[in-house]
Amino acid sequence: MALEDYFEPVFVQDWISKPDGFGGIIWGWGDGAKINVGFILNQSMEARIAEAQGIKSVYTIVSRPNCGLENTDVVRRERDGAMYRITSDFAESPDVAEEPMAQASAEKVVRA
Repeated sequence: MALEDYFEPVFVQDWISKPDGFGGIIWGWGDGAKINVGFILNQSMEARIAEAQGIKSVYTIVSRPNCGLENTDVVRRERDGAMYRITSDFAESPDVAEEPMAQASAEKVVRA
């Protein structure tokens, strides 16, 4: 199996505005481009201890290079609607890699 077999569709989130009915606007997220990425939850002992103390779960997002995502972008997973904010720049695999990939850290976004 290839790594991409574990990828799943996500929607890149764009800022959208709509009238609030009182002369102002409400800002929120709206679905943008659809891409495929993989999610890996950090299950190290340090991450588990931090999560038990209230720190957010740390994920790694894996994609093809040049997927268009950048630090602070937000994606919404199509399967369950969970949202993730990218918290680092993407690091790409070396040029000699058979399958070029890129990865960045991310955190789950809790919607109010």
